[in-house]
Amino acid sequence: MRFPVRRSSNPKKSQKPSLESMAKSMEKTRKGRLGGEKSPKKEKPEPIKEEEFAEEVRLVAPETPESIYFQKMMENLIQKLFPKINLVRKPIKFRIFDDKVLNAFFTVALKTPIIAFSKGLLLQVKFLEDISGILGHEFTHQQFSASYGAEHRNSKLEELSADAWPLVLIAEAEMDPRQYVDFAKTHFLDEKKASILEIIDVHPTQSSRVRALEDGLAILDKRMGGFMDRSPTLLPPDFKDVIERAKHYSYVDLALA
Repeated sequence: MRFPVRRSSNPKKSQKPSLESMAKSMEKTRKGRLGGEKSPKKEKPEPIKEEEFAEEVRLVAPETPESIYFQKMMENLIQKLFPKINLVRKPIKFRIFDDKVLNAFFTVALKTPIIAFSKGLLLQVKFLEDISGILGHEFTHQQFSASYGAEHRNSKLEELSADAWPLVLIAEAEMDPRQYVDFAKTHFLDEKKASILEIIDVHPTQSSRVRALEDGLAILDKRMGGFMDRSPTLLPPDFKDVIERAKHYSYVDLALA
């Protein structure tokens, strides 16, 4: 890729910057970063209305029995994975969105952050480790966002961290991280050769994500003495039935009811 060349308005008098001018410029930048010179504050965008967002992504209404069940379950799980988290001081909404795709997302576009899981994805999970890994992945994004604020931009490094960090959380919660690796490789990842578009995309290639999971598991296995004495934890017996009943009702559905 060629970058545009900046030209002086008077080419004949164009000179290289002196060491003195470069030093002054660097000092000015350093002071700005350290707080000596405050950069102008960027105004935070107004959060979008939750009902509009819910309609766009087909969120299941929060007052339904299915949403209440899911919120409580996920609050208990996140407390297990992150014992120091304070959901009273910094609440998070855990929602189901009515879609067959295998997907989950985290967003701060609303007043209260949301971590949402697709119905299609939740119907595929069988073990607590599966949903713990997905939750840990999305919550890692939340931690990056909280750390970097408005300047936050996703990156390959963040995505690989979000893949590998759940293994630590699952292992420290005395669950079996091997199960999450198997789940991720079965449902999301394969080791096919990446195209050039995948290589330059903000997400890592699938093969590099598989390596990150396998390498992370090997490190944990060695550090913690192995996981042969652990086995995956089945989800509650009524979990699948609850998710099956979860449904988004659009404005059109309600208007025609």
